[in-house]
Amino acid sequence: SILSLDLHAARARIAALPWVERVEIERRLPGQLKIRVVERTPVARLRRRGYVSLVDKTGVEIDTRVRGDRRFTHLPILSGDSAASAAPALMKLLSRHPKLGRRVLAARYQGRRRWDIKFDTGVVLMLPERHVAESWDRFVLYAARHGLLNRKARHIDMRMHDRMVIRLEQQEAPKAPPAKNKKRRRKGGNG
Repeated sequence: SILSLDLHAARARIAALPWVERVEIERRLPGQLKIRVVERTPVARLRRRGYVSLVDKTGVEIDTRVRGDRRFTHLPILSGDSAASAAPALMKLLSRHPKLGRRVLAARYQGRRRWDIKFDTGVVLMLPERHVAESWDRFVLYAARHGLLNRKARHIDMRMHDRMVIRLEQQEAPKAPPAKNKKRRRKGGNG
């Protein structure tokens, strides 16, 4: 019977599903239930030992069965201890400059205090523990002005507040021309 249905228990069962962010249930007499479900939206993949899960904007893990699922390959991969709980702050930071934020392939939470961000060009940006938003804004400005993501940079280190250190890719040393195999003539008395 619609009158004997425990709405609180039904709401709790639906809310316990991993993809459900919010649920509302109403009785509509004489014989209907109105159920409104808001799903969680994944913003990143979280790599842990042995599995990959999805994380929403609040850091809640949604689903742990996404390792080979191609629908989510466009999402950045997060890793490191406590990366899920730090994900909301990172997503908020990246959304400050969405054009550059969309170029992030992966981010590793280092020592439970700061992020290393890998871009689609292979460049790794090492953000500081403090003044993160200021450093991110400065990086975005420099990246636009000086094409930092298009250069031969390997790491861009911004862990020191007052400077940016750029480590370039190792270039191969130029190869020496092949040695010519000349026979030397002996100078002797016979000529």
